[in-house]
Amino acid sequence: MASSEYEIIKDLPLWRESKSNQLLLEVCKKNGVDSGVIEKLVAWERENLHRGRRAGLTNEFDDIFVDTNLWEQDDVD
Repeated sequence: MASSEYEIIKDLPLWRESKSNQLLLEVCKKNGVDSGVIEKLVAWERENLHRGRRAGLTNEFDDIFVDTNLWEQDDVD
């Protein structure tokens, strides 16, 4: 996780509390989701809470989902 993202989310229970963070990591692993995806999405949401209109934010949000480095790739034979 980028340090700037961590600064945005570090006060939340999922990152502040050890047990909660461990559960998050376990759930992510079980479902094949890089925990970085959750971190980026939560940081993005917190950064944009103050915006009244969400116009233009969809592209930024979509960029997180299309980042193939954050998703587990299944072998297809």
